[in-house]
Amino acid sequence: MHIVKLDAIGSTNSYLKSLYTEKGAKDMTVVVTDTQTDGRGQRGAVWETEPGKNLTFSLLKYFSGLGVDEHAKLNCLVALAIFRVLQEWGIPNVRLKWPNDIMSGNQKICGILVENMLRGNEIASSIIGIGLNVNQTNFTNLPKATSIYLALGKAMDLEWALRTLIVGLRANLETISQQSWLDVRKSYEEVLYKKDRVSIFSCKDNAPFNGIIKGITRNGELKVLLEDDTIQHYAVKQIRLHS
Repeated sequence: MHIVKLDAIGSTNSYLKSLYTEKGAKDMTVVVTDTQTDGRGQRGAVWETEPGKNLTFSLLKYFSGLGVDEHAKLNCLVALAIFRVLQEWGIPNVRLKWPNDIMSGNQKICGILVENMLRGNEIASSIIGIGLNVNQTNFTNLPKATSIYLALGKAMDLEWALRTLIVGLRANLETISQQSWLDVRKSYEEVLYKKDRVSIFSCKDNAPFNGIIKGITRNGELKVLLEDDTIQHYAVKQIRLHS
């Protein structure tokens, strides 16, 4: 494990990708920063964080023989690794919100962004970006956000938290070829946010509609039961779940 610590950077994912392409960064290289000025999330969302209070880091992992069609399994294993660590820390009501957010109750505590580099029909490597709210207490412009401090009522050492998360991620990533999709999907769906509950969704410019999350497909699409009793599959940019 090689950890690169920076005071400030635009995006840890972008910085690590530059190391990867220009210098051939080693497996399990981690870039962590106190201040990220241009953090990105799913759908191009901006990840805002208070300097020095949270964990913002990216991890590089190389793979051998991991098919492009296994990208959903990879995403699920990353989310499950973070989920299990948060559970061990005692964070209440932890759930995974499709596609890659982690919730405590109805508030977001962590965001994940996985970017894959391909070689033919395989995922050669991935850069995994994690934004975890740790010691921040004020979310004035983000009313649906929370942190470890707010959940547990005490501060957490960022260095210790980082290394604990890396250990959890490494355990899942290095055994990915040994884990079946069916087992991974089952574990993911068991803790899927709002699964089997009536929820409100919207698709681009269409009016909001009711549906029930039933799970995910092998390709990582969300399965939603609609009011006409049909199940539709939606990709990341096709649908939005309203909290």
